[in-house]
Amino acid sequence: MGAIKTLIIGSSGMLGSDLCKVFPDSVKLTHRDFDITNREQVIESILKIKPDVVINAAACTNVDGCEDNQELAFQINGHGPGYIAEACSIARAKLVHFSTDYVFDGSKKEYAESDICGG
Repeated sequence: MGAIKTLIIGSSGMLGSDLCKVFPDSVKLTHRDFDITNREQVIESILKIKPDVVINAAACTNVDGCEDNQELAFQINGHGPGYIAEACSIARAKLVHFSTDYVFDGSKKEYAESDICGG
């Protein structure tokens, strides 16, 4: 079996930069390379790259900015991960997605969409 091909989305952010150190041979996409709010671009890019694993570290993390521009925040933090999940399903890639303690407080080992938010 060959090496696992890993794609890191949001590789220039705080989390993404740390992930790049852990996965130095990964394919790396920043917001300048890749718009997670563009469904067609997300699907096309992931199908072209053909990763085994996609790590999504892209997010709008400015809490005040998210409150001021809720539509953009929802596009980036809501629809974007959905598009990535859809593309991963088509490409048969595993998806790792990170949340924040503003959504879930970290008191559980695993969470489901139906869990109560901690924020």
